[in-house]
Amino acid sequence: MKKLLLSALVFVSIYAQAASVAVKPIVNGPTCFCGSNGSIDLVITGGLAPYSFTWDNALPPTQSQSNLAAGTYTVTVKDANNVAAVSAITIAEPAKIVISAFVNNVSNGQNNGAILLNVQGGTPGFSYLWSNGSSSDVNNNLGVGSYSVTVTDAWGCTASTTKTVSQQVSMSLLNNVYYNKTDGQSSVAGIEEAKGLEVSVYPNPATEYFAVKLSNATEAHISLFNIIGQNVIETKATAAETKLDVSNLPKGNYVLSVKAANENFNKVVVVK
Repeated sequence: MKKLLLSALVFVSIYAQAASVAVKPIVNGPTCFCGSNGSIDLVITGGLAPYSFTWDNALPPTQSQSNLAAGTYTVTVKDANNVAAVSAITIAEPAKIVISAFVNNVSNGQNNGAILLNVQGGTPGFSYLWSNGSSSDVNNNLGVGSYSVTVTDAWGCTASTTKTVSQQVSMSLLNNVYYNKTDGQSSVAGIEEAKGLEVSVYPNPATEYFAVKLSNATEAHISLFNIIGQNVIETKATAAETKLDVSNLPKGNYVLSVKAANENFNKVVVVK
């Protein structure tokens, strides 16, 4: 009986020592696109300590790794009984910060130009620093010239671009709104530039609708353009006041364009 009990204890001991090794990685990705401050910490269960670690990518044979870029890393963990477990671990990274912009050119030689930014990628919580000191995604009251901006996200990742404000060239409303896919820059000639057309837009910013009121016209063509130049709303106004439903539009900056009696009116509006 004692021999049987001893044999059972030995069997249990050998079984416990030969139990499989499990690897649970704790992963932190880089904070910026193309960054290299990611890390992997391994939690090991099962098997029999001590454990050894063999990584690909010429990484040191340690349980934790730091200063890692995005990618896939493979580690082989062996216990004291040479029982092995292999784990392939993928580290992801944030999307690259991409800046696109509307440029509203100067009209009549005045400082009435503007640049409206749209930022994608990175980690939301953006701040803006312009070469003229502005700190908003909308840079107003600009004269002819080039303006540089650095955008910083919530993790301190940055991207920069330079946009040029030019003197407006007179042309029709629909020709004034365009999107250049080569450099990602859109342009709307002038803001509130109409001389004879009286237009009121309220509320601005808006969450549900924009009311467009014509004071001296009975019929007008109204268009709303998003930050990449797409016409998202288009309608004809035949009454003194027309409401544009924007409740389903993404938050951000838009350009409202009105054409009536050969006059053009363009205004920056915000959906929040």
